[in-house]
Amino acid sequence: MRSVCRQTIVLLLLLTHAFIVFAQFQLPPMSLRAAAMGGCFSALDDASSALHNISSAATRHNVTISLSYRQDYMLAGMGHKWVGVATPLTASGTAIATYHHYGNATYNEQRLSAGYAQQLFSWLSAGVTLDYLYSGVADGRYTPIRALSFTASLHAHIGKRWTAGLHLANPTAIMHSGNITTSHSRQAMPFALNVGIAHHPSPQWTTTIELEHQQATNLRAGVEYLCFDHFAARLGLATNPFSYTFGIAYQHTHYHIDLAIDLHHLLGPTPMIGACVEL
Repeated sequence: MRSVCRQTIVLLLLLTHAFIVFAQFQLPPMSLRAAAMGGCFSALDDASSALHNISSAATRHNVTISLSYRQDYMLAGMGHKWVGVATPLTASGTAIATYHHYGNATYNEQRLSAGYAQQLFSWLSAGVTLDYLYSGVADGRYTPIRALSFTASLHAHIGKRWTAGLHLANPTAIMHSGNITTSHSRQAMPFALNVGIAHHPSPQWTTTIELEHQQATNLRAGVEYLCFDHFAARLGLATNPFSYTFGIAYQHTHYHIDLAIDLHHLLGPTPMIGACVEL
C-alpha cells in the first residue's frame, strides 16, 4: 500500500511538473551541512553556509569555492547543480557569486546570483543578493520566463555560544512573466522567510532550530556532533511535509566533503553530495 501511494504521488508530481513548477522557481539548495541538519541554515556560520546565507560571509578571510548536487526523490529530471564563490574584499566585507541549475533538457530553471555581505557591528552582519532567474521548456510551446529578484539576510553572534539568523527570499513578492517587460500572465514568485537560532554548548556540539514560512509554516531542527578530529555526524527533522535528514562530513583545514540524505515519509530519499575548498 505504501509503495502504491508513493508511485501515485510521484506520478502526480510528474504530470503537474511542467505547469506548476514552471510558474514557481525553485529556491536554490542550501549547504549540505544545513541540509543534513533538518534544513536549518539561517543561524549557521561556516564556509559553505555563507554562500547561501550571505550575511554570514561578511567575515570570511579566504576565497571559498563550494559546489553540490542533489537528486530530488531519486527521480530523473529533478536534479540540482549548484556552485558558488565567495571573495573577501575587505576585512569586514565579502562578495559572492552563485549559479544554480535545476531540471534537464526538457525543462530547466537557472539562477545566477551576485551579492555582498558587510559586518555592521562586531556581533551583527548583513547581506543582500541580486538574482537573475530563467526557466524554459524544450518543446517551445511555452515562452521562457525571465525575472529579477533578490534575497536579504542578517546574522548575529549572541555571546560566545549562540548565533541567530534571518533570511528573506523575494521579500517584495516580485512578479514574473514570459516577457520581463510586460505584465501579461504575471505570477508571483515564492516568498520565503527563515528565522533560526543555533547553540554551541561545546566545540563538539551544535544544535539549531528554525522556523520557515513559504506557502505554509515549517519547523526544522538539527544537531551536529564532531565525533573525531576530522569527521562530523549530523541529523535533523522537518515538518510540513515531515522528513528526516542525515549526513556525515570529512573536514580538513582548507576543505570539506559532505554527504547528506533527506528521507521523505512518502516520496523516499533525496541524496546529496558536496564539497567546499578555502584557498
